[in-house]
Parts: sequence; C-alpha cells; structure tokens
Amino acid sequence: MNQQDLKILQRFVQLEWTNKDDLRGLLFDKQLNCLNDRSTFVSALCTRRAGKSYLAGVRLYIAALTHPNSISIYIALTRASARNIMWQILLSIGSKAGIEIDPKESSLTIRILETNSEIQLVGADTKNFIERLRGIPYAVVLIDEAGFFRDHISLLVDDVLEPSISDLNGQIILLGTPAVRPQGLFYEATMGKANGWSVHKWSVFDNPHMPNQRAFVDAMMKRRNWTVENPTYQREWCGNWVEDLDALVYKYKKGKNEYNALPTNDGWIRVLAIDYGWHDKTAIAVVAYHPKVKKSYVEYAKGYSELIPSQIAEMLQKVIHRYSPSKIVADTGGLGKSITEEMRIRYQIPIIAASKTDKATYISLLNGDFIDGNLLIHSSLSELSHQYSTLVKDEDGSEDPTMPNDLCDAVLYAWRETRSYQGKEDKIYSTKEERINAEADAYWQKESEKIEEEERKEWWQN
Repeated sequence: MNQQDLKILQRFVQLEWTNKDDLRGLLFDKQLNCLNDRSTFVSALCTRRAGKSYLAGVRLYIAALTHPNSISIYIALTRASARNIMWQILLSIGSKAGIEIDPKESSLTIRILETNSEIQLVGADTKNFIERLRGIPYAVVLIDEAGFFRDHISLLVDDVLEPSISDLNGQIILLGTPAVRPQGLFYEATMGKANGWSVHKWSVFDNPHMPNQRAFVDAMMKRRNWTVENPTYQREWCGNWVEDLDALVYKYKKGKNEYNALPTNDGWIRVLAIDYGWHDKTAIAVVAYHPKVKKSYVEYAKGYSELIPSQIAEMLQKVIHRYSPSKIVADTGGLGKSITEEMRIRYQIPIIAASKTDKATYISLLNGDFIDGNLLIHSSLSELSHQYSTLVKDEDGSEDPTMPNDLCDAVLYAWRETRSYQGKEDKIYSTKEERINAEADAYWQKESEKIEEEERKEWWQN
C-alpha cells in the first residue's frame, strides 16, 4: 500500500469510527442520525436554522474523502442559491477539518487534493440542467429545498440520478423545509408515502448551535402577531406540511388563471418584455391585451440560460416575428443597459427601459387581476405556472432571493405596459362562427331599427 492509499484509509477509519476533532464532531445528534443512514434514498424534513446545510456540507466531504476520484453533487433551485447557501459553508468545513482543497468559485467546484475527488454545486436553472447530469457516476447527490422543485424531480431521481449512483453504491438525499403545497416527491417521501425512502426530521429547537432558539422564535411570533396555528410558523419553524397559499408572492390559481386560446376578437395589442440573465435565465414574456377586453393574456414566457447577446437577439427576432409586439421593454439595470444598447444598435430591436419602480405596489395590483380573473396565462406555460406556485415571501415579506423569479419579473414588466384595465368589455365569443353570426344579427337589428324609425317619421321630416 503506497503512502497516498494509506492516508486515504486512515482518513476513512477516522471518519467512520471517531467523533472527536473530525467532520462528524461538527454535527449534533439529529444531524448524525441522518448522516449515519446508509439507505440509498434519504429524505430530511427540516425547519429554518436547523442546520441542514451544514449537514449537507459534511456529507459531501465524507463522500469525497471516502471515494477517491469521485464526484459528489449539491443541487439547488438556482445556481445563485447554490453558491449563496453552500459555498462559504464548504470553505468553512474544509478549514475547520484541515482538509486540503482547491476551490474554484467561478465553476462552483471544490477539489479535495488528498483523494482527487470533486464537490460540485449546480442550479436547476442551469442550461440543459438534466442532460448535464446524465452518465456521470456520483458518490452522493443532495437536492436542497426539494419541495420547491418542479414535477420533473421524480423523473430526475428515477431516470437520471438513480443509475448514476449505482457504480459507487451512492446515495440520493432530499433536503428542505415543507413547501407551501403538500404535494410532490419530497412530500410523499417525508410523509412515508414513497416506497424506499428513509425519513429524518428535526427543527431549530434541536440545534444546539442556535442560541436561545425558543426566545428567538417567540419574539418573532410576537412581532408578527402570529399564533401557533399560523401556517407559516407551522411550515418554517415546526416543519409541518400545511397548505399556506398566503406565503406565496403571487395569487395565481391554476385553472382559474389559465386559458387555452385567445378570444377571437381582432386587434390584439402585445407587449414583449425581457429580464436579462446568464446563470439566472434570460426570461422573455409576451402579454396580449385588447381595447375592448378587460383581461390580459400571457401568451409566451420562457427562460434561457447562458445566452450571449447575439443569441438573445436571435431568440428575440423569432418571438417578434411570431407575435409582432407593439412595444418591447427590458430590465436595463446593471449589464442590461449595455445589452439593450447592443440590441438597438446592432440588431435594430427597438427596446426601451421597463418600468421597475414600486415593484411591491405593482405586484399587489397584478395580484388583484389574478384574484379577479383578469390575468390569464396559457395552459402550456408550465414553468411560469410553477414559479407563480412556488415563489414564497422572505421573512420581510419580499420575494425569497433563493427562489427563481425571472419569468415572473418578465411578465410583470410586460403587464405594467398593458391597458386592459381601460378596456370597454365586449362580449367574448368562443368560436369565430359564433362571433360572425352575432355580428350579423346585430347588423340586421340595427337596419331594422332604421327602417322602423323611417316609417314613424311624418312626410315633412323626410
């Protein structure tokens, strides 16, 4: 056995059998119970401040140290949230444990020099996210905030990740707080309704590193005038699954706020809006409105990762050709200003700056349209529907910065430019034939009234 192999074995033995001055010593009992679980499929339902991210960091290091030349992966909703949640934690754990690492923040990777293994952080908003995960053997895969992933998380686990962990007898671990809707794989796994998943649960009150947990939570509840029945308290601080639609930023309701086809009226006006991004997607949305219809219709909303300006221009030209918008607006903050200028000068796309002031006020007004049924999104726009259904409020009532909101923002920019609230409502017909027949009836009714009026006139009035 050479020195490198001996060093790896010594590290493995230390990690497996001691709790002092090693990675396991950084965890408390509930975290250790989850860490020591050798099931292939593990779920952990936690509250805020429960220490789940620290557990994830330790688990990633142990996998990297005990599986030379391997890859372990941490998946968050967005690349930005993966960096914000885990990067500093991984650097801190590596420093405390004295592990020699080569961190590269630009790619969000950490290489463990001792074993030549790698820890990767990725976001589900990354371009070709699922395809990038295929065919790579993983020692461990952790999916954070699993309750807020789209429905395809089951496809991701079953078809992509399970085959990828088979080579190293690895693990898939779902972590997170309860989502606002009790549904999906994470809900089923943590409620014991999904076959093969072990379940762990702990809260902030189990975390000895969180000082005065009870006093902290009590003071927060008093400040917000919450009772113990408050659904946000139950979700975020007790770890219980309860439907909590008031925690959502948007008041969108699937079904009520959906449509399958535009009404047959002629003369629709369209606004195209762009929210630029790179890792956080460039989002493009088209909203249609009509002078005689009080409703607005979201016809198009898609996000694209890692587009350079020429690719954005190409995509915009396709959407413009399809929808012929009367106005194009974009978020010109930061680098958006230079990209917009390039769109205007090089590609002759007439973009103007989107209105961004008083965002909270306009979200409230948009929610009024959702509640009244005056804002509808096309039933095919599943990604937008998912963002509306999962974008939750942060502790201060604003949008949670760890959640994707690019499509929501693009629709908001476009909707602010519509004038559907001024619409003088005409009857909406379900088919073109129905509209033509109704217009013909109205014409002949008007002609009949003219004839009757003429017949009532005296001879000297003609």
